[in-house]
Amino acid sequence: MASPSEPDAMSRRWTAEPYYEALARMRETGDAEATRAVTSLEEAYLESVPRLALARCPFTGAELIHSLETRGLDGLWWRYDNPVRPLEEPLPTLFALTGAVKLAREVERFPFLCKPGPEVPFVVPRLLQAQSMRAVVSQVEIGSHQGFAIAYFADPIAEALTRFNDWGTDHYETVDGWSSMIEDVERLDFDVGSWISTGKVAWIAPGDRELRLRDEIDGCPYLGLDGRRSFVRVQGGDVWAPKPTGGKVGRDAPKDPVGGTPDARSRPPDLRGTPPEDEDPFDPH
Repeated sequence: MASPSEPDAMSRRWTAEPYYEALARMRETGDAEATRAVTSLEEAYLESVPRLALARCPFTGAELIHSLETRGLDGLWWRYDNPVRPLEEPLPTLFALTGAVKLAREVERFPFLCKPGPEVPFVVPRLLQAQSMRAVVSQVEIGSHQGFAIAYFADPIAEALTRFNDWGTDHYETVDGWSSMIEDVERLDFDVGSWISTGKVAWIAPGDRELRLRDEIDGCPYLGLDGRRSFVRVQGGDVWAPKPTGGKVGRDAPKDPVGGTPDARSRPPDLRGTPPEDEDPFDPH
């Protein structure tokens, strides 16, 4: 996938350890120097976040250039309830950007809650039922994990339709600030092929730098994949997900919620207690 701003190997670890040391001091003592250090490290992190060409608008042909932490899930871009992300200048036709991540055998260790999505590509029928809506599925590596970007485009934009939370976060941006929905109770459809056959979904071949939109079923690499089909949680080296029991969904449950310094790019942390009993530890294999 084409990338206007790919990170080099030296930027892989960014400033994780100094950041969390300063954040712990700030939370424990309110020390002004620690607060300044947290702010400075967040700003440095923002400058290092990659920007990639993830999709192409099926209406205008324009490339969707968007930030995405591709070095691993331990980057602050993936912090679910208080992400650190650059301000975006989205395409006028972009309605929502979500995704899925097939986890590797081992996951990174970090103190915040990460909710990267299910493990296989999916679509949101509620969105695609809008006449003006189309979706595009593409593939992107996220550290040792396999990511799938799912972008929704509309022309005209369906203003009355509730959007979907931005990939990996608990909210979505609006012209007035932000709003949110509950992704765990949203009906998802993992039969992406049926939507391709209706013309509502296109796909981009992995590694295609031309971002050519395809509509054929044969040879589509996003069909019939294995993986958990609910929103997986990752935190502290642990992985878990709601049990698929008759629509009952588990709550988000960070064991030690961590939030940074809120600003125009991030939201206040949402503290949610301990893991509920209706969530399972997850063995991806």
